[in-house]
Amino acid sequence: MPRISITVKNAIVYFFLLAFTSLVLGYSIYRISSNKILENATLSLNHNNESVVTQFNTFLEDIRRDIWFLSENPFLYAFLTNRNDQELKNNLSKELLSLLAIKKHYFQIRLIGLDQKGKEIIRAEKFIDSIGLVDNLHLQEKGERDYFRETIQLPKDSLYFSEINLNQEYGKIIMPMVPTMRVAKPIFQNDKIFGILIINIDLSYVFNELKKIAGAQYNLRLINSNGYYLIHPDSSLIYGFEFDKAPSIFPANTNQDILQGLLSTENEIYAIQDYFYPRDNYHLHFCLSANKNILLSVFNQWKSDIILLTLFLTLISLFIAWWWTQRQTKEFKSITKTIINFGKNPENVKLQIDRDDEIGDLANSFQEMANKINLNLTELKIAKTEAIEANKAKSEFLENMSHEIRNPLQSILGMTGMLNQNKPRPDQQVFIDTLKFSSDTLLTLVNDILDYRKLIHGQIELNIQKTALKEYIDNILKSHLLDASNKKIKLKLNLDPILFNKFIFTDPIRLGQILHNLLSNAIRHSRLSSEVCLSLQLSSKETLLFSIEDHGSGLSAANIENILNQKPVTGESRQTQNVGLGLPIVINLLKLFDSKLEIISNENAGASFTFSLKSLMQEIKNLNEWKDSSSLNLKSYIQTVACIDDDAQNTFFYSQVFTKYSIQTNCFNSPEIFLKNENLKYDLIISDLNFPDTKLKDHLVNFKKALNEKGILILISATDDIDAILGELKFQFDLILQKPISTEILIKELTTIIFQKNYEAPQLQNLYNNYDYQLDKVLIAFELTLSEWKEMSTKLIHTIQQQNMEEFDKVYHKVINSIRTFELHSFQKLLDTLRFNIETQNADVPALINKVSLPLISYQKIFEVEISKLKSSQILNIEG
Repeated sequence: MPRISITVKNAIVYFFLLAFTSLVLGYSIYRISSNKILENATLSLNHNNESVVTQFNTFLEDIRRDIWFLSENPFLYAFLTNRNDQELKNNLSKELLSLLAIKKHYFQIRLIGLDQKGKEIIRAEKFIDSIGLVDNLHLQEKGERDYFRETIQLPKDSLYFSEINLNQEYGKIIMPMVPTMRVAKPIFQNDKIFGILIINIDLSYVFNELKKIAGAQYNLRLINSNGYYLIHPDSSLIYGFEFDKAPSIFPANTNQDILQGLLSTENEIYAIQDYFYPRDNYHLHFCLSANKNILLSVFNQWKSDIILLTLFLTLISLFIAWWWTQRQTKEFKSITKTIINFGKNPENVKLQIDRDDEIGDLANSFQEMANKINLNLTELKIAKTEAIEANKAKSEFLENMSHEIRNPLQSILGMTGMLNQNKPRPDQQVFIDTLKFSSDTLLTLVNDILDYRKLIHGQIELNIQKTALKEYIDNILKSHLLDASNKKIKLKLNLDPILFNKFIFTDPIRLGQILHNLLSNAIRHSRLSSEVCLSLQLSSKETLLFSIEDHGSGLSAANIENILNQKPVTGESRQTQNVGLGLPIVINLLKLFDSKLEIISNENAGASFTFSLKSLMQEIKNLNEWKDSSSLNLKSYIQTVACIDDDAQNTFFYSQVFTKYSIQTNCFNSPEIFLKNENLKYDLIISDLNFPDTKLKDHLVNFKKALNEKGILILISATDDIDAILGELKFQFDLILQKPISTEILIKELTTIIFQKNYEAPQLQNLYNNYDYQLDKVLIAFELTLSEWKEMSTKLIHTIQQQNMEEFDKVYHKVINSIRTFELHSFQKLLDTLRFNIETQNADVPALINKVSLPLISYQKIFEVEISKLKSSQILNIEG
């Protein structure tokens, strides 16, 4: 997408400012003007509506005069005196016909007597094309009509006004519809009621006259007291009561304000006048309305013209603004172009702008800045080259350090393991254990230093294990006895008695690294012949409080803050209080444990380093429970091993490890020599990753061919970047181990792979499903399962030793449900094979015991890990 220049941007801004101002101003004028127009229209509506009501009232007054005139006519009273006189009747009829001829809206005038059920005496009527009298044969009886019955009940000088409705003849509405009103007066003879004189009025003419008075641009509505329209622009809405329809307006007989609210719409304005019709409980509402859009149509046309004019003027203004900005920013564009090109060619900056204003100042300032940047760039190029070389040297150093340290560590750990296997004397065992623990600690230190980059980027994960606390802490202190004795420092352990006999679930390697660094730091900074104390207390049910106190020179408050923020120690005490890499490692490792380091110190009075650790704890039931005394005999699963390494000490170490298990071991110093031995298939191949002039990845396919069906391929490497190896070799192996490796690590990892190759992982999710994920119930179920398996393991080994078929079946039936729950098909098949061997007494008892020990121990460990996870989640839920 092309960039928009600042000139165009400014012009757009000006345009929007002008447009916004014009729109706001125009809208304001429009709103004020339209409101004024509507206000005047409302006044006009009210005036016209008042004229309509006045005219209607005049019309009613005219009818009153007519009915009075007829009732006082001399011919009427002469006729009443002598009703048989035909001439008198004719004269009266002429009077009625004359009035019909004069009044266009009168369509019937009738004289009705009480005799003969209210039969008409005279009826003058307008026909389609004439005016005349109805002959005697067609005169009707009206005694049952409402208007007759109501009128004869009135006093002598009263008038009757009917409701406005449609004219009906013989109970049917006359079509087309004729809006009708009836006005009647009781006729008395000698103070006795004789009958009634009644005029039927066609209101069509009257309503049309009212509409003319209302005005063509306005809509007239007439509403009766029952909420029905008598006049409405939509003829389908009038006289609904004649057709049994519901009222159009609710509620009826209401005041003007409420009626205004019922009728009001967004596009119309209303003027309403109440008219008190001369009839009890019957009112009329004259409503005059106007459409706002029609009222404002001329004004809206004017508005459109104004908008077009405003838009035209705005565009003209925009063009002028663009021309003026273009003229003003010519030099500014030159500066912008130079700045853009500066990134591509910083050495070519020449701005020739001679102006005594802000643009000139900008050009001169950029010219000076470019000169300084060019000078700094030259220096940076030199520094970058040096930094690249230094970083390359650092990487090569770390890689060489990894190889050079891990290989001798492999020999130390391997020889220590072999010494430990050769039944040393008790006095030698102490030194061997210390040597082993210190070697492991050194390995951890090396790993942490080499992986410090991973540590600060959070790429190291904890490996939680069950650890005997007292023995673990004792071994850590023993590894520092030599350093402490050189300075005549006494190492003191203050362990809460309640923790003497406890397991904790933690990462022993990472926790050890934290304690080793803190103890080394405390010994290094303590005075000669002083004391370093490691305290461990139970601060709450599941929280351990670690504290290491020294008697050194202490730390200032500023340097404590620097340490916790992983900054260098400063000031005069830098030489005596320098903490190196140890404390940064501690601080970052504690983050993995969701903890933090606290330092309390008084200068010249020592320092205390404290941290807390949340951990599940478990009672040690017997002294041998912690000892890893697995009786697994690898020979049950592995009969042949090939060891490939160009270091004779390493192949000697491997052969010694497997000789203990009476496993045939063949050693080779290169992959090529190994692959020449094509006749023998191996259950396990252990190979170093690096060989002179050989790429192991080229031989992996042939290595796999040299393995049996469930054979295992393990690679050993002293390389630091294991992730790169995994990507390069694409996982064409079962396991990769980083040097140095001990006998325990090798056997432990090998045992895990054997278990994974031969047995399914338990489907733990099934137990969660059985208890609908109610974690408290799931935890109890796992604990019961673990207890059951521990009991079953002991009994099962005993039944195999005794070859007791009956007891074996009892154990089998006791655990078969949990075996099926976790879908342990291979283990069930193993038990079935054991049962057959016991039943046929064709059993190699030691081999059977060894075969069943691996899954028994492995499944129990899996259950223990799951239980620890559930308990940890409970602790987090309680704390949350």
